Amino acid sequence: MNYSVLVHISKSFISFWYQQQGAPFEPLAIKEGNVMPLYFYAKDNDFILGSAARERFLNGEQVNAFGNYFEIIANPASYFTVYGNKKHVKFLLYYAVEQYLSHFLNTVLYKNESIEGYRNNFPLRFTFSNDVAQKERLLVESIFKESGYDNVESLSYTQFLFSFLNNENYFNPKVPVLLLSGLDGNLFIELFLKSFINSISQAIIEEQGSDPRIKYMAKMIYDDAMATSRLNLNLKNELSHLLPYAKEFLLQDSAIPKGDITLSDGTNCWVKIKRKDLDQLLIYDEGISKIIKAIEKILIENAFQSNTVQIILNGDAVNTQYFIDKLKEKYGNVIGTPSKTQNEVLKLLFQNISDAGYQLKPNPINVTIPATEIPSRSTPPPPAPPSASIRHVTEPPYQPIQVAPPPPSRPSPPPPKVTAPPLMPPRSTAPPPMPPRSTAPPPMPPKVTAPPPMPPKVTAPPPMPPRVNAGPPKPPPPPPPPPKKK
Repeated sequence: MNYSVLVHISKSFISFWYQQQGAPFEPLAIKEGNVMPLYFYAKDNDFILGSAARERFLNGEQVNAFGNYFEIIANPASYFTVYGNKKHVKFLLYYAVEQYLSHFLNTVLYKNESIEGYRNNFPLRFTFSNDVAQKERLLVESIFKESGYDNVESLSYTQFLFSFLNNENYFNPKVPVLLLSGLDGNLFIELFLKSFINSISQAIIEEQGSDPRIKYMAKMIYDDAMATSRLNLNLKNELSHLLPYAKEFLLQDSAIPKGDITLSDGTNCWVKIKRKDLDQLLIYDEGISKIIKAIEKILIENAFQSNTVQIILNGDAVNTQYFIDKLKEKYGNVIGTPSKTQNEVLKLLFQNISDAGYQLKPNPINVTIPATEIPSRSTPPPPAPPSASIRHVTEPPYQPIQVAPPPPSRPSPPPPKVTAPPLMPPRSTAPPPMPPRSTAPPPMPPKVTAPPPMPPKVTAPPPMPPRVNAGPPKPPPPPPPPPKKK
């Protein structure tokens, strides 16, 4: 196999990419594209992934349409039916991915064959966003392994992200790093030290995972669209859909941003927003103070000061000038990831897969620095108390294990002097001593045809028991007949 398909999964979206040996990676798209919302529709012989499934789900068709994948898979009684087969809902993702793998075989490799014959050796790789927990990642991987995919593996996107940033000198690996990422409206804060595979502390702040101007703009677009169309769509789901429009409206150099939008159900609307209303909302926004409070909590628990760490804003949702300016008021070292980050990280991912021969091998890429070069902490910290929002990792799973050489051999101490006889005496050929004043020999074991040897200096043997194999004793001879009379 000289190709690979990479699937990136968050709790709301899924994307597909592929690469063939000697060629750059490409998006793997069918009709809608290679990036789609994580919604499914399954009924009879129809199986749909993406926006069409989301539209049916949001419109109330929730018997055959499914959303919130990582929540519903925890219900053992939740099933779907497709192609005449009743399956647990965890297999929705399996059917969706196989749909794209079959498309890859037919349209990229030009194979007119079923995916069934390729499952065993198909180079399938997964990466996950920060909002997908480790147990959920393991579940996804196990679904495919149990279904016959032996050449499947999960890779750390964060590991390759830091590898790219380090290669480009965007940050100092000798300084502890706080990585801020926005996903589905929530903000993920992770602290990295020495190893950039797994964070040593983590916090999640709900509803603060984007530039607050974008959030307020999306809400204003929603309000205007609902008033214009007289619809009543779900606010939370619609805000996630309207975030791209909100970013476009913010870029308009106008006191009244305006334009056409399309709601999640396909309804087209024309909306206009007053920028002064947005500015008024920002005056009372407390989002930045919540973020700073969470950052300070992590720094205190790990005994770092504000001037000893650097903050990296990752992704379009948080990598905005508004966030940078607000955080720089408190922290001096705040940077954003460059616009080419995703493309370069995908290059490194596929390069790693190719270097491994498209087979499962240990992942060698990592960004580490010697422990002596880490900035000293302010005071030796006590053990951090457990917290629901803080996760401590003591050993990253992807680092190769260093095996220490065996210690030099020491001379063996002399054995202790033994003054008592060993527990088991050597086997003796002489018969066991007879018990004192015994008038009879010890009982004979079964099936013995000869008596035991007699002990020495015994004047008379004890009476011998009858032999085992001998018959009954013979009767005494009859008396001689009387003499005959003459």
